[in-house]
Amino acid sequence: VGLPGVHLVWDGFWGIQITVDEGARTCGLCGDNNGDMSDDVTIGRYGYTGGDVAVFGQSWAMWNPQWCGLEEEIPSDADNSTCVGGEMEEVEKQCDSILNSEVFAECTAAMGGDYFRDTCVMDGCKTQ
Repeated sequence: VGLPGVHLVWDGFWGIQITVDEGARTCGLCGDNNGDMSDDVTIGRYGYTGGDVAVFGQSWAMWNPQWCGLEEEIPSDADNSTCVGGEMEEVEKQCDSILNSEVFAECTAAMGGDYFRDTCVMDGCKTQ
């Protein structure tokens, strides 16, 4: 990852595990690693969020490609899929099953499902 004390393991498909050594300084969606979980959603990218989880999450969204080190924006109409034949249908079914599950119900209700579905399908196709 390039940050001292932060370790990232990707399973090559859907899962990412992030572990942080005790005392390693962090910020963002992983919290600040100060040992007090109650303050992890109070400071967003732009300051105090009042503990509002939605405001906190949106403050860390990567809407600008430059924030990720990308030099130019990817056109929204670009075909990012690498699915062929019936793979797309299978990936869409898998994504729908995941996003319609009880685990994601609160998040989907708050944020809407289209963005998550589109990124799920794109990621699923790239791993086919």
